[in-house]
Amino acid sequence: LLPVTEGDLLSWAPKTRQIAGSKASVLDLCEMFMSVSDNTAANLVLKELGGPAALTAFVRSLRDKVTRLDRCEPELNEAVPGDLRDTTTPALDGLSFS
Repeated sequence: LLPVTEGDLLSWAPKTRQIAGSKASVLDLCEMFMSVSDNTAANLVLKELGGPAALTAFVRSLRDKVTRLDRCEPELNEAVPGDLRDTTTPALDGLSFS
């Protein structure tokens, strides 16, 4: 179980805000970020996995040479033309799940 603290909470944290001060399983946190895009839950799981670099290394192990995650929520949502941080391609997005 991972602790969910008030200090972890981001502005969009509809589910984790309800459980701040307690603990949640990685599975429950995944449900939170997949169902309502809870940014705090996403960051907590990402931290447990080793951070953005570890997730990028994992997708490299799937032979994906393009997808990369460089930052956590909410910074990863910035979309500046030409900035390759936190990107993938439509073709590779599906490949990672096959």
